[in-house]
Amino acid sequence: MDWRLDVLDLVDAGDEVVAVLHQSGTSKTTGLQVDMDFAQLWTVENGKQTYMRMYADPGEALRAAGPGLGGFAVDEPQRLGPAP
Repeated sequence: MDWRLDVLDLVDAGDEVVAVLHQSGTSKTTGLQVDMDFAQLWTVENGKQTYMRMYADPGEALRAAGPGLGGFAVDEPQRLGPAP
């Protein structure tokens, strides 16, 4: 199987972290090709990951993490990784 998963960005949203990811590759079983961005919204408690939600739309994950994160319209969030 040819598969790649890249972290595009990590956004600090207080007790949550948004990971914006890109996956691409070809399924060994079906031959289906995938090339898409998506996001994970992680809840962190006492320094440990306690919950994760997945979003097909990274903007939706950012909006779920807090006001102003959906388009970075209010305040630019603190970036924990490289900007896309």
